[in-house]
Amino acid sequence: MKVKSIFTIFGILLFLCTGLLIFGSLYNSNMQPQLIPILIGGTFGIILLGLLFYWLFGVITRRAIGAPIIEVSPTTLRVGETFSVTCQQTFKRNANVTGIKIALIRREIAKYTRGTDTETVIFNHTVQESEEPGRVFNAGETFLFSDRWKIPPDEMHSFKSRNNFIKWMVTITIGIQGWRDISKTVQLTVLPETLSE
Repeated sequence: MKVKSIFTIFGILLFLCTGLLIFGSLYNSNMQPQLIPILIGGTFGIILLGLLFYWLFGVITRRAIGAPIIEVSPTTLRVGETFSVTCQQTFKRNANVTGIKIALIRREIAKYTRGTDTETVIFNHTVQESEEPGRVFNAGETFLFSDRWKIPPDEMHSFKSRNNFIKWMVTITIGIQGWRDISKTVQLTVLPETLSE
């Protein structure tokens, strides 16, 4: 069974349990008032247990499969500058990989205030990427990716203000059947300078 299916089933069960608890508390007029906070606390307890399970499953995946390594040089760049990207993943056990994606991403973060509410919008723009098709990796086998990428000359540099951010990063995401996806990110700093040709 795929991991996404497990979490879909867990979400449906959680929704049904919550609905039954609310329906039961409203339907049964003989229910003691102090039981309602217990039911609400139990629902939040189930949600927290689900989040803990999801986090632990990620830790177990990294320990069982292995963590990827990303090397980027240099990590401080000018607009238009090229840099080297090397990604490596050594598999500790046999793994049916559904796909590997390495990407150069420009992340824009904007915070808006509407009355008393603050909303954060995140937009990831993939500037460059490489996708490897899925296949089975045997225990001890290593995936290696190496290339030279470039910050396009018409792109925006890294930026930070009170409500707006522009961040640059290189990410690797490895999809593995029956496990959580493994990912790693390396942050880049793009200076407000243009490389002179």
